[in-house]
Amino acid sequence: LADVRRELDDIVAQARAGIERRLDEAATPPPAGRDGRPPTAPDASDAALRAMLRDAAARRIDQLDGLPRDVGNRIRKLEEYDFMEPAARDRFNELIEKLRKQTLDRFVDGLSEAIQGTTPEELDANRAMVRDLNALLEERLEGREPSQHQVDAFLGEHGRFFPGARTLDDIVAQLTARMAAMQSLLRSM
Repeated sequence: LADVRRELDDIVAQARAGIERRLDEAATPPPAGRDGRPPTAPDASDAALRAMLRDAAARRIDQLDGLPRDVGNRIRKLEEYDFMEPAARDRFNELIEKLRKQTLDRFVDGLSEAIQGTTPEELDANRAMVRDLNALLEERLEGREPSQHQVDAFLGEHGRFFPGARTLDDIVAQLTARMAAMQSLLRSM
């Protein structure tokens, strides 16, 4: 985490330096023309562009100054930040990809260990639960609502998979919540 914090600090410093460099460039008059004569006086549109650049730069510096210290919130804010410095944006994107890969690798390793540690009895119990749940859901899809007696029998055998569920709607709600959590996890990676 300390390494990630340092990398984020370096990225923010690089973004700030890029903004300051752009401000310096905007404040410097354009070089003389090819014929050696001084450039023409800046027109109103040039002055307006410089003012817009100063305003945009000031907003970005304020955003950088207002970044939270904790790593998670800092990353979230930087994901929303519109980098003016392409090199800082590229470094940030590389860091995010690296973190996502590490997180996904850990998740897959943990999942692999969990699967390897699953006993044949646990696998059989999972298969039976899925088979019985499919039967209940197929009845509902065919327009025949399963009776509470059928749901109670299902929960009597497989209730450990659905803690607190009392109805088929409770079971479906828990499955939906688990699927949404898994989708959110996968999107974040």
